[in-house]
Amino acid sequence: MHKNDIDTLQGQWLQISYERDGVMSPVDGEQGWSPLTTISGINFTVTIANGDTVLIGTFTLNSEHRPK
Repeated sequence: MHKNDIDTLQGQWLQISYERDGVMSPVDGEQGWSPLTTISGINFTVTIANGDTVLIGTFTLNSEHRPK
């Protein structure tokens, strides 16, 4: 894994879809969720529009797999 791969992901990202149990789904905008994912190092936090944190975790990148 190259350091640049992790560096590229740093910051805040507006979530437009998610995958659960292998099924991709769009974010339901009608519920006003507007999930925002913040990545710092290998840590991530997902918050929704009202400020509630709904998910915290860590991730790894597999440089051998495409996409990583």
